[in-house]
Amino acid sequence: VVNVPTLKPLSAEEILKHGQSTRAALTVEDHNIYGGFGSAIAEIYAEQLQKHLGRIGIADTFSESEDREVLLDAYGISLNACNQKAKEILV
Repeated sequence: VVNVPTLKPLSAEEILKHGQSTRAALTVEDHNIYGGFGSAIAEIYAEQLQKHLGRIGIADTFSESEDREVLLDAYGISLNACNQKAKEILV
């Protein structure tokens, strides 16, 4: 688990250091997956690691207001969704 609190500055060296010792990576973000954290990590993985990367986040849609757990399930970013995606990319 690597906590990346901000996109800028994003240390490619730090991402590479952790990525070299893994078979794959899974990014999880609680907002739109396009142009965000997952995209930034995907660029590093595609250009320098050539390893599988899964991304979890909200698809390109307007979100709604609701209880946190309801929203996590509705947008596929719950703990169960993360576990399932991790299993898929490690096969």
